[in-house]
Amino acid sequence: ISTDPVLPGSSLYFEIPGFAPFGTVTITLESEPIVLGEFTADADGIAFVDVVIPAAIPPGQHELKATGPSAEGGVLVASAPIMVIDPAAAPADERSRPANTLLLILIGVGGAVLLAAVGVLQRVR
Repeated sequence: ISTDPVLPGSSLYFEIPGFAPFGTVTITLESEPIVLGEFTADADGIAFVDVVIPAAIPPGQHELKATGPSAEGGVLVASAPIMVIDPAAAPADERSRPANTLLLILIGVGGAVLLAAVGVLQRVR
């Protein structure tokens, strides 16, 4: 999966189906695990996530991870790579662009996890 690079302080929106209805989904940013938030899946098991990449995150490759109860029992863990770029190294249009429309959906299928890039809404705050 490839996604557009993000700046520290950016907001990301994505949807993740496959969780148990009304289950709690924890979103972490790793390499050094940082909990970005907890979200409740809806009646269809879809978690609608809106998180902010912390300003102190160092530039480089990281991983977004979603963990919660699976619709099929057990635990669903879905992850996607994310590239955080240094604001000083970003082109001027990247620093001033109010929004980028790339959508990211993580889909859980059976006991395995299928990752599909369909979009992430990135808002620079």
